[in-house]
Amino acid sequence: MNYLVDTNILTRLAEPGHPLHQPALDAVKRLVSGGHDLHIVPQNLYEFWVVCTRPTAVNGVSKTAAEAAAEPASLESLFLWLDETPAIYGV
Repeated sequence: MNYLVDTNILTRLAEPGHPLHQPALDAVKRLVSGGHDLHIVPQNLYEFWVVCTRPTAVNGVSKTAAEAAAEPASLESLFLWLDETPAIYGV
């Protein structure tokens, strides 16, 4: 089965010290080991950037722009990429 990964999962994976990091990692591992395909789309990366560069005081991660810029490459290596084209909407 195919799954679109929520940006909250991506954010928790990027925060090893967060209490929800391990549950997010466990969920991803369980789905992958079960033979499921996990996908991300451009919108995930836009949202991820916003959360990563937002201060922790307002529910962000407080990464610098340079730190946040390095993250998408690792996410794209972990998950399957879907372009946002009319085909993914079933049109």
